[in-house]
Amino acid sequence: MPVLLYSMRGGLVHLTDWYHGDLEWRVVGLGPGRTTCGHIPPNGVGACHTGCDLRVRHTWCARPDCAICYRYRIEISRTVRRITERHEAYWKCATMRVGRVFERSAHIVVSPPQEWALERLKTLGGIRYMRERMYSILRESGFDGGSIVFHPWRVRAWARAAYHESGYDGGVWDWLRDEGLLAPALGAIKFAPHYHVLGWGRLTVSDDFHRDSGGWIYKRPSDSLDPDSLGSVAAYLMTHRGVLVGGGGRIQMISQVGCVGARSLKKEETFIMDGAKCDVCDEPVYVVDGWVEGEGPDGPGGKTVPEVERIGIDGVPVGLTITTHPYARWQRVCVYHIRGMPGCLAIFGGRSDDD
Repeated sequence: MPVLLYSMRGGLVHLTDWYHGDLEWRVVGLGPGRTTCGHIPPNGVGACHTGCDLRVRHTWCARPDCAICYRYRIEISRTVRRITERHEAYWKCATMRVGRVFERSAHIVVSPPQEWALERLKTLGGIRYMRERMYSILRESGFDGGSIVFHPWRVRAWARAAYHESGYDGGVWDWLRDEGLLAPALGAIKFAPHYHVLGWGRLTVSDDFHRDSGGWIYKRPSDSLDPDSLGSVAAYLMTHRGVLVGGGGRIQMISQVGCVGARSLKKEETFIMDGAKCDVCDEPVYVVDGWVEGEGPDGPGGKTVPEVERIGIDGVPVGLTITTHPYARWQRVCVYHIRGMPGCLAIFGGRSDDD
C-alpha cells in the first residue's frame, strides 16, 4: 500500500503533496479528529427500568475533515439530510403551488475550461469568482435552483480501471481511501475542478451552452431523482468533496441556491426537549450510571461495554444502575414555505442530529 507523506507545519499535520498554489486541499475525512469524537458524554447512556432498551449517545464534532466522524458517516448523514429535506420541502411546496405533481430534481455535472479553472483554484478569490461565474452561467441557461457541490479532483483512468478489476464492494472513492491512494502525488487522482448540481431547470442544449458560456460544458447523469435516489447521489458526492484547510477565509463547498436557497424557501426550525420512551415497552427511559467506556467492536466510544453486557438475569443491564433522572431527547420540528406563499407548507420532524 502506498505511504502518504506527512510533515509538521504551523503546528498542524499536512499532506506535503496536497498544495495547489498557496492553498491546501484535502479529501473529506482525512484530517485529524478531536479526542472527544465518538465518546460517550455524561448522561449519555439511558435505559428503561426493565432493561429491554438501552440508548447510547455519542459526541461528534461533525467537521468535514475529521477522520473519526467520517468513519461513522456523521457529517455525511447530516449534510445529506439537509440537502434531501430542502429538496423534498420545495417539491411539496411547488406541488401545492401548481396544483399538480411537480417534477423532481435532476443531477448534472458542470465543468469549466480546465486550464482557466486550475488558475482560479490557487486563491480564495479565484475560487469564489469561479463559483459565481458558474452560477451566473447556469441561471442564464435556465437553471431555477438547487444544491451545488464542488469537487476539486477526478479519478484517473488507470485507477478507475483498477477499481473495476478489484471487485470492490463500494464506490471508487472508498476504494481509493482503503488503498491509500488519495494523495494527488500518487497519481490516482488529479486536480480537475467541477461542480455537481442537484436541482431544477431546463438548460439550453449542451452545444449552445458550451458556446455561450465560453467553454463550459455539462452532462446530465440523471433526469429525475426520487427521494431515495437523491439521498444516494448526495451521499456519494459527500465521500470525496474537497476540504480547504487554512487560507485565511471560508469557501462554501456546498451551496443551496435559487428555489431551495434561504431567500426563496424559508425555514423555521424548533427544538423541543422531552423524555425518551422505550421502543419495546413504551416505558420512560432513564439515565444509567456505572458504565465504563472502552474499546468496542466499532472503535473507541462505539459499541461499548453497556451494549456488550447489556442484559442481566433479572433483565437489568449488568453492573449498571438505572437512575430516576429522565433521559432527555431532543425533537426537531421544521416548517418550510416558499416566501410570499405561506399557504404552501412542508413539515418535517424527528429526533435531532445530536440525539
